[in-house]
Amino acid sequence: MEMTGHRLAQRLLDAIEHRNPWALEEAIAAVREARLDAWRGGLTAFPSLDHPVGPNGVTAFHVACMAWHVNQDDLHERQCYDKMAGMLAEAGADVFAEFGPAKQRWTIIEALHGAAPPSVKAWMASQPFDLHCSASNTAHTIRWDSRRPVVSLEE
Repeated sequence: MEMTGHRLAQRLLDAIEHRNPWALEEAIAAVREARLDAWRGGLTAFPSLDHPVGPNGVTAFHVACMAWHVNQDDLHERQCYDKMAGMLAEAGADVFAEFGPAKQRWTIIEALHGAAPPSVKAWMASQPFDLHCSASNTAHTIRWDSRRPVVSLEE
């Protein structure tokens, strides 16, 4: 299962690195199919969109969001990475997945100081409120802004 997860994660990463939304769509479909095959086979571990593609738990979703953030000057690339981050969120990637060293982990939104691709923000806005309250966000809110009990992910 580990090799399958790694191979599928690499396929997701390759699509993002080549700025190819069509290849990303195919990679997402391959992950879905591998999950169904694992379920049909009675396995207890399933391939995931959140399989790490780099050290410290970095996922394909993290890479797409980081690429969106660093490509401020190139509108075409920025829109492409925005689209791919949104595709991953819609497909079920964990938008609150944490990465970083063991004692200091962040969500991508925390790492980007509250910034998120517009497609990810739109997707989050369409979700039920309880999705926005991950354990890491709640801890972050309590630690840094204990005066406000409401978690806000807006810039």
